[in-house]
Amino acid sequence: MDILEQVSYCLSTLLNSFVDVLLSSYKWTLLFVVVYKAVRFVFWVTGLPLPSVARGPRALESLDVRGDTFLLAEQINRDTTGQHVTREWFSVRDLVHRSGVAVFAFMVAIVTAPCDFMIYTYHYMRINTRRPLLAVSAVIFLPLWPVVMAIETIFAKILNKDSVFFDMEDEDTDETIDEEDTGLQFFTDDLPLVAGTVFKFYQSFAYYMANFYIVGTHLDGIQVTYWDTAHTDKLFWRSVLAGVGAKIPKSVALWRDNTAKIEDRTAIDEAEEVLIKVTDSCLGIGDKFAVRGKDYESTEDLTKILKENYQGKTCVVMEVVKPLPRLGVHSLDILTARDPNGHVQLLDVMVWTNTTTKSTHSASECYMLDVEDGTAVASGRWYCPAYRNAPTPGLGTTYPELHRAIDIAVRAHAATPYPWATAVGFDAMVVPGDEGFVFFEGNIATSRLQRRIFFSFTNFLYYIRYLRCF
Repeated sequence: MDILEQVSYCLSTLLNSFVDVLLSSYKWTLLFVVVYKAVRFVFWVTGLPLPSVARGPRALESLDVRGDTFLLAEQINRDTTGQHVTREWFSVRDLVHRSGVAVFAFMVAIVTAPCDFMIYTYHYMRINTRRPLLAVSAVIFLPLWPVVMAIETIFAKILNKDSVFFDMEDEDTDETIDEEDTGLQFFTDDLPLVAGTVFKFYQSFAYYMANFYIVGTHLDGIQVTYWDTAHTDKLFWRSVLAGVGAKIPKSVALWRDNTAKIEDRTAIDEAEEVLIKVTDSCLGIGDKFAVRGKDYESTEDLTKILKENYQGKTCVVMEVVKPLPRLGVHSLDILTARDPNGHVQLLDVMVWTNTTTKSTHSASECYMLDVEDGTAVASGRWYCPAYRNAPTPGLGTTYPELHRAIDIAVRAHAATPYPWATAVGFDAMVVPGDEGFVFFEGNIATSRLQRRIFFSFTNFLYYIRYLRCF
């Protein structure tokens, strides 16, 4: 047997083995689907309630909101406070645990909603990787897809390339500011080789799975988790927040279709600085703080900045809001979720603080807040690798009247017209004066939610029990 025949024989053997494994995975998946459907049918026929996997949420009495608002934070964050967790954040063990929860979520999805999950996978891969052939392959090899993504991650790490499944670098990114003013640190890591490889897999796979549990098969929902459209850009969220009475930064100009619409020339002329935000961007990419005397002197100068840096983009130019002095620049991260009955519930509140720039994207500290009294009660070191060794001098700091901000966030989410927007994160800041808070925007919370629900099996089961009909 010559070398060519040996190679052909080996490839044929490998192909046959792979096909056998694929068919076997389909067989076992089908078996689990049949068993699951049979159990559901038995419970439906007998009228018995499905087993509960978590305690019911208790009402948050300090909130002056409708009775359908509940506190899920007690259970969702029970592990993330870190008060009794012994694993080291973002060690290999910790990341394997989180990845295991995400893979378990994959198994739950493929057994309980196989058709929906196949449809979702195709559109997610098509939109997020821009590779239609890869999307078709994902559907064909769906039972083995976690293995495929793991193998791709290993090769991407070895070759020092971005994963095709999760690439935070976009060729259209506007480089108008320093990278430290963006939120890219939430997705990057400086971990050792093995831990970094596991993190790379976890990051891409958990994002893929969390998105399914938020938007399901809705095409608009899948699209906006890749790039914001008019459905969820900053103008949309400003409109929603203003509609429920939230204070938002005043808009002084709008840049659209390469034309500046000046909304308040006096405010521009009197302001010490203004903030330019690209309406369909995220993580602060494209943001620019324009300072009077340094960047511009007049409305015409500001228009020139927009023409030179934001061609083809839509931007809102707004006043720069100052925080309550004792708290410094900070951002409240208020996470809410809507259950299948339409009831909006609070998941948790974090705060990002101690910044090195004018933006909280440079924050060096993060904390979990007690939603009853607004006190920083635990570090957010569990959130991402960049914060795993974050200092904690801000523990015990109180953010006053937090319940008012939660009330606004819950009502804003309830006013969101899209049924697929089941999890939303709102960004706010405590300011001086009677208003108390200024809200900047909302975001579909795929990235924020995956860090919570895949933190532990308890969190995941609790989430799907109350916010999905499983």
